[in-house]
Amino acid sequence: AMWNTIIFAVLVMILNLFITLPLAVMVESVAERLKGVFRFIYFLPTVSAAVAVALMWAFVFHPQQGLLNSIIRAVGLTPPRSWLTDPQAFVVGVPLAMIAGRGLGHSQGTLDKLEAIPGFSCDHDRDGLDRLLDSAGAAIIAQTAEIAPADRTLYALRDVTATVPSLPLIVASIMSKKLALGSGTLVLDVKWGRGAFRETVAEAHELATALRQVARDSGVACEALITDMNQPLGPALGTATEVRAAIEVLSGAGDPRLREVSVRLSEQAMVLRGIDATDARSRLESSLASGDALDSWNRMVVAHGGDPDPERLPHPERTLEIVADRSGYVGGIAAATLGRVAAAVGAGRCHRDEALAFGAGVTVHARLGDKVEKGQPLA
Repeated sequence: AMWNTIIFAVLVMILNLFITLPLAVMVESVAERLKGVFRFIYFLPTVSAAVAVALMWAFVFHPQQGLLNSIIRAVGLTPPRSWLTDPQAFVVGVPLAMIAGRGLGHSQGTLDKLEAIPGFSCDHDRDGLDRLLDSAGAAIIAQTAEIAPADRTLYALRDVTATVPSLPLIVASIMSKKLALGSGTLVLDVKWGRGAFRETVAEAHELATALRQVARDSGVACEALITDMNQPLGPALGTATEVRAAIEVLSGAGDPRLREVSVRLSEQAMVLRGIDATDARSRLESSLASGDALDSWNRMVVAHGGDPDPERLPHPERTLEIVADRSGYVGGIAAATLGRVAAAVGAGRCHRDEALAFGAGVTVHARLGDKVEKGQPLA
């Protein structure tokens, strides 16, 4: 039995190498020319596992990642939660680094939200990332030519080819950036529901399991929280409007659901760093109440070149109020549709180079289970 196991393991490794390496090279060269082929391949369930491995190869091809990648480059096969939880986690002693992306589908991306802050820059190389961590303890940057370079192109390509929900693409995109940074621990927020790309708990669990497996196989301690997205997490959808909602939480107030998820994510990050869970929660609540979390946020914004004054955030040019056409209770919220509405009014993009209206967005006034009267504002 042992001999058979050894033979099987060797054969699987050889097959993986010869299947995934050509796929990785193909993905690296697809770019804009083969959008239809790109979309078709990644919706074939039978190749999902191989695709995920292939994309991981493609994304982390970089000389600093190891001898094999240096050899591949030499022979010419390849060219040479985030932002809300970071500040309050740093103030309690856990420095954090993050590579983020732009909007996908009906969601607005972390970089889009941060760039709504006047002067805020996410374009930093690895040395810049280290300087930000030294000065502010938290850094959020975009993909670079040195860190997960292929993901920049494929991230935007997914948005315009309807491949945003593809499981292997999600796993590869997320984990390539985390592993390229050399993260020691990871805390992931995996959402499910009508406003998420995973609509059921089972689908979210599948994604969380895949992410944790890739992390742990790479020697990175990782935990994933599965959170409900059957309604917007906070009261706002957009860019500047979501930054305001985050600042309210960091000021010790804000939406209760948004606050709780943020504290839970930060708490888990602290636990992975060896801090007792009860002590972690107490320190987080204390930092929010004292204003230390907000001070840490302001330092991070300034370090990135931004203006931390919330009054400088863009505002909508005009507003439209949606009211209830009858009295009753809120039994369901089309969260994804709300996201698409926010994108349609300027907070999202239909093609990769489209400019955003940072003041645009949607503010939600009613929650699941709320009693509403006819004529009461809903959004």
